[in-house]
Amino acid sequence: MQEPTLLSLSIKDNIAYGRSATSDQIEEDAKTIHAHDFITSLEMGYETQVGRTGLTLTEEQKIKISITRVVLSNPSILLLDEVTSGLDFEAKKVVQEALDILIYMTVLSIFCICVTEIPIDLFQEVN
Repeated sequence: MQEPTLLSLSIKDNIAYGRSATSDQIEEDAKTIHAHDFITSLEMGYETQVGRTGLTLTEEQKIKISITRVVLSNPSILLLDEVTSGLDFEAKKVVQEALDILIYMTVLSIFCICVTEIPIDLFQEVN
């Protein structure tokens, strides 16, 4: 998987990523992706600073924050580049569950670029 992009900002700001969103919207989307519990377990919660100058997160946590950002942005098209490459079983499971939720909640076209592996059960059509 390409490294999820997190800026040296709070978790809340990384999820909002420049969009105007209320704390309630951000928390609701984090709950949807099952990121809320790990975020609120941190001492500063959604205000925890991450990135190069902040707390170091696990790959799974970074993925959850990145996918929560996607849910908040409500895209009609999503491009996934090597979405499961290099991830361990647990992280792959997190991606699978999050994408299942996204697909269930939205009308979304997903384009997945995979060289070695493809989470094929996610997709209706594979070319």
